[in-house]
Amino acid sequence: MSILGASRVLLVQGKGKADASDYVPLPDHVYTVLTDYLTTRGIDAKDIPACTEPLFTSTSNRSKGQTLSTRSISKICKTRFIKAGFNDPKWTAHSTRHTAGILSLELGHSQRDTQLMLRHASGDTTNIYLHQIGKLGNSATADISKAIFD
Repeated sequence: MSILGASRVLLVQGKGKADASDYVPLPDHVYTVLTDYLTTRGIDAKDIPACTEPLFTSTSNRSKGQTLSTRSISKICKTRFIKAGFNDPKWTAHSTRHTAGILSLELGHSQRDTQLMLRHASGDTTNIYLHQIGKLGNSATADISKAIFD
């Protein structure tokens, strides 16, 4: 985590990047949860704003203290989805990213704000989520079903 101006942000390493070159703003309640978590890892609270260690690290013997792999994160998310009763191959760690994008747009945020939140290089990528919203709000399927079965 790092402090950028008066904002609390999490520096992130983008896909294909060698180092943390981008950031995500942290709302106060998220910052509080992350601070509590890092404190349990033995990082002093006063050192957290300048901390450069990976946020989530492995606890396995082979890679203890190293950044979690994408595979490990996927496994953790999948285990949690199953425990919550969502045992479907479509529910993945990456699908939560799509959910966040769709929710952002449904809540009225602009396509540009959503693009920035998801760190998409191109607005065309974010437009995919707009297409999904159109499908959810479309009543044609229900109307046709009523016409056939009622």
